[in-house]
Amino acid sequence: MLDNACGHTVIDLTYAKSIGLTVGPIVGKLDLGAASLDERLVKGTSIVVPGQVTFNGSVVAIDMQPFSRLVGRPVQAIIGGDYLDRMAVLIQNSRKQMILAKSGDITPRVKVATLPLIDGNQVFAKINGQAVSLKVDMGYNGTIRLSDRAWARVVPTGTSAKEGKTASLDGVARTGRSVSNASLVLGQVSVNPISVSVGEKLPGTSDGLLGMTFLSKADFILDVDQKKLFLIPIEAPAVPSASAR
Repeated sequence: MLDNACGHTVIDLTYAKSIGLTVGPIVGKLDLGAASLDERLVKGTSIVVPGQVTFNGSVVAIDMQPFSRLVGRPVQAIIGGDYLDRMAVLIQNSRKQMILAKSGDITPRVKVATLPLIDGNQVFAKINGQAVSLKVDMGYNGTIRLSDRAWARVVPTGTSAKEGKTASLDGVARTGRSVSNASLVLGQVSVNPISVSVGEKLPGTSDGLLGMTFLSKADFILDVDQKKLFLIPIEAPAVPSASAR
């Protein structure tokens, strides 16, 4: 699983033990906003993305068994922002492909929507005319999720909201609310209507998350080191430059 918003790469505790890795003592807590998970240091790990890249170094182990049960499939590792923020990540939803390359080495062939990144992996946007900062989050499967404070500012008081559930990495499905008639302006991109939700406390200081339900409508390149997010219409090609091949 890719999750650039997760500060560092993690591996499932049970899986780490099953393949013979040495799991150390608790070294910290992984902040999930509404909860946290114990982190245990695992040294000397190697994560291979076949044909593309190998990550070598230390990672932390957390208990992802409850999360795997919640989503109905095994999740054994999450490649986090410690690696992804130093790379160019191309997600070709049109071809169900992923390409990882050196930062700056993936460029679109045609004119696309180019969004500047601020404070790491955040973008400026307007929802219902109100300015917000949204963290680009490949680990969030929804469209847009706002903090309580941003929701109160963006969604008019008295607006009817639908209840739903959001899966968290601790394996708990927490109740949230959503509206489906918001408007979004994101650089050159305007969407109306669009779904916006609020739920559990978010980690960090951003106003909210921009998730994969939105990003999956196009191909995209996330290059945090270059401070750019490219949104590419499905019919427009995007390939690594010659130096990345």
